[in-house]
Amino acid sequence: MPLTKKTNHSEEAQGRLLEQFRESEKFKALVASYAAQVQELENVLFQLIDDRTIDTAVGVQLDGIGQIVGQAREGRTDDQYRLILKTRITINNSSGTVEDIIAVCDAVTGANTIEVQQYFPKAVNVILTDALVEDPDEVEKIVESVVDAGVNLVIEYRISPEGEIFSFATGDTIETSSTQGMANDAGTTGGKFADVEDE
Repeated sequence: MPLTKKTNHSEEAQGRLLEQFRESEKFKALVASYAAQVQELENVLFQLIDDRTIDTAVGVQLDGIGQIVGQAREGRTDDQYRLILKTRITINNSSGTVEDIIAVCDAVTGANTIEVQQYFPKAVNVILTDALVEDPDEVEKIVESVVDAGVNLVIEYRISPEGEIFSFATGDTIETSSTQGMANDAGTTGGKFADVEDE
């Protein structure tokens, strides 16, 4: 259950006064002074929580989280670092299951569909349906840290949106396309093939 910040300590304290003290301005001022200190303490505590939560922390606070989970910043911006920290936490809690592989791939790529095929005795094929915008070597390195040692990992991905990938005609009739057929010699028109990262 998430914590809820209270911002009305003074009003609450005044509302709880016994009837005989409600008309005493001095007593109400005394209660208000204590309530203000409680409010200030709560404000500081919530600021500490915000400064040390992955979604809201910045700079050195994120670096501190990275030290805890074992993930260096390596020149990443705060937004990039948040993503890799969340991925590292998923990796740290994983057991190398198919579900763990999917969770890590989803965290690092955000792919809509991730298919994992297992081959006996120790091979895993991960197929990402969306165009991969991240560095394929980085994705492979991260996913490798989830699978067991000695597992042959292959990651299949596209580097272009679906409308630009290579495809054949749908039938016997000639079809023309500047984005999906055979590319010209210069590679300026035509479809692009998927790519593969192999461990």
